[in-house]
Amino acid sequence: MIPTFTGLIVMPTIKTLDVKFIQIFFIFFAVWLGGGWFLLQMLHQTAFWVST
Repeated sequence: MIPTFTGLIVMPTIKTLDVKFIQIFFIFFAVWLGGGWFLLQMLHQTAFWVST
């Protein structure tokens, strides 16, 4: 009961304080992951193209 209650008190404060930070972090993370994957695909294709 107590952990749930403290969680309910803590959650809104975290949500209001860090919602922008979390959004920025998730956008950055998604871009970083997507960019990394795209770069890998590009490198793989380039290496393939050079070797053949």
